[in-house]
Amino acid sequence: MSGYYIQKYKTGVAPTIIQDKIYMWARPHGRSDDCNDSPGKPDNAAFTDDYLWIVLFSTGQGTLTVTQGSSSKDFTVTAGVNLLKLDSGVTSSGVTATLSRGTTQVFSYFAPITFTHTPTNCNFNAFVFAGP
Repeated sequence: MSGYYIQKYKTGVAPTIIQDKIYMWARPHGRSDDCNDSPGKPDNAAFTDDYLWIVLFSTGQGTLTVTQGSSSKDFTVTAGVNLLKLDSGVTSSGVTATLSRGTTQVFSYFAPITFTHTPTNCNFNAFVFAGP
């Protein structure tokens, strides 16, 4: 992702995206979920939001379907950089993102981003995945 923005900064022009690529990140549990480890939640834990964040570098218009557990959402995307988010409150063992253009599936990418409301440890670090 950084290469795109470095080129844009140096030239002042957004580069043409030549390959579809997705980046996703989320924490493994909600900000208000209880965890019993020490030292516990970080200061200002309530300042964060419970979202699965998505950046899609897309070569063209299409539909991105994101499924996490029993929750699924379709996003209409355009050529370029698409910034998206999905509520991450659904317990799951992973996220699937499928990009389609018309009836053609461009990719289907699975990221093992787990989410639970009963964490054994407080973990406010984001798990980050990129594909395909």
